[in-house]
Amino acid sequence: MRSPASAACCAIHLPTLLVGERTGGGNTPAGVRFATDGRRLGRRARAHGPGGGRRGPGTRRLASKARGTLSFLGLKAAFVRADLRAMAPARILLAVSQLAPCGVSDLILHLVGALDRERFEPSVLALHADDAPVSSLEAEAAGAARFARLGIPARSMVLRARGSLRQRIAPLVKLLREETFHVVHAHSRPADLWLTLAGVVARTPVRLYTRQATYGAWPLSLRLRYALLARCATRVVAVSDAVHTHLRSRELVPRRRVELVPDGIALAPLEHTRPRRETRADLGIDPEAPLVTTVALLTPRKGHRFLVSAARAVLDRHPRTRFLFVGDGPERTALEAVVRASPRPEAFLFVGERMDYADCIAASDLYVLPSLWEGLNLSLLTACALGVPVVASNVGSNPEIITHGVSGLLPTPSVATLAAESLDPHALADAIAGLLADRERARALARAARAHVRARFSAELMAARHETLYARLLEERGVDLQRLEGLKAFAGPMAQDAGGGILL
Repeated sequence: MRSPASAACCAIHLPTLLVGERTGGGNTPAGVRFATDGRRLGRRARAHGPGGGRRGPGTRRLASKARGTLSFLGLKAAFVRADLRAMAPARILLAVSQLAPCGVSDLILHLVGALDRERFEPSVLALHADDAPVSSLEAEAAGAARFARLGIPARSMVLRARGSLRQRIAPLVKLLREETFHVVHAHSRPADLWLTLAGVVARTPVRLYTRQATYGAWPLSLRLRYALLARCATRVVAVSDAVHTHLRSRELVPRRRVELVPDGIALAPLEHTRPRRETRADLGIDPEAPLVTTVALLTPRKGHRFLVSAARAVLDRHPRTRFLFVGDGPERTALEAVVRASPRPEAFLFVGERMDYADCIAASDLYVLPSLWEGLNLSLLTACALGVPVVASNVGSNPEIITHGVSGLLPTPSVATLAAESLDPHALADAIAGLLADRERARALARAARAHVRARFSAELMAARHETLYARLLEERGVDLQRLEGLKAFAGPMAQDAGGGILL
């Protein structure tokens, strides 16, 4: 004789149960959906599409049946008042401008590699317009392969550059509706605009974008655009105190909407960089020559032209010094032309984008970052974590990583600022030449920077901070991950059907 539970021949599909709420999803955290003999019911409710569900007599009967079944198990219906689709990990979509190795894609690689996969299921999307410059297919494939090795889905989407905004973001809205993400989080511009607005249309519960750096002067139209966008986002994330100030003062984001979540880097791979001599041999650099390295996109805001100017004075004092430029970008042709016209063109080496930039930094005697504005620069964090002495501009978030005279040198501008229009090449040259001449001081500064960065800017800390933020915002919107964890523990040993239902 069958038990009352089996006679009911009912399977509660726990991953999508929300007792007493409307069905169909969309403007509620979830819907009441059930499965009989492993098949979901409530097709009519789902047919309404996102936000179209109704709490009709059929739904009330199913909810009453669920309460009765839970009562049979000694459970209370209130226990499962959450989006139980998130009982499988909460689904997070992280958007960048490209998958190819670069600062932001490297950051996302560190983040997803450290996220708790029991609680969060990340995916990565590269978003760009059809008229925007993009990396080569080989670079994009290499970037996607890095995520694939971690088991992270990564894909690209090209949006129309022209047409109404509604038409342009329509493919993105379709993706969000079909794959039911709980959190969308953009990490670059203009992906932040597209993904946030698409999240509003698709009614994604949590919509975030991160501002990675301070910026120079913004036109009023751009400031107003982002002031409005911030009100469409659940929160805006700042990676540093300087960026926090930038968001409030220049993007006009209300303080209550800004969350401070510092970036971090994966420290474990830095323990396995190639031997210094081996890297230098590959680059064709004398193993005994003083090597000054910078790693950044070759764009005007990175200030490479000031480093080239400073290098001439450094070479007068240290003629054997070599300057290594890792990275590519629109300024490369102009910079190489300036170098060719200089008295010592052989002292400069441009190697383009490299996957092994950490090896290049580890093989160096000094790392220099001459940016005009900056966030928590990952190459700077990497240099500090590797114990390589650092000279950087006194702008943006650099002073939050480096304390002048304690863990590195910030020679120019003389006063810290969010963004600078220019740097003093003479001050930069004095700082570089001084550390090349005083190796003991350089090592002491490097030790202090290494301890500071490893204690405060690890990928594990960054991931933990993101997990806390995601969980808090999801709970505010009715998706309580702690309750979901409890239901997961209850559901695990009882799951019977392939759809994730529990046969009762």
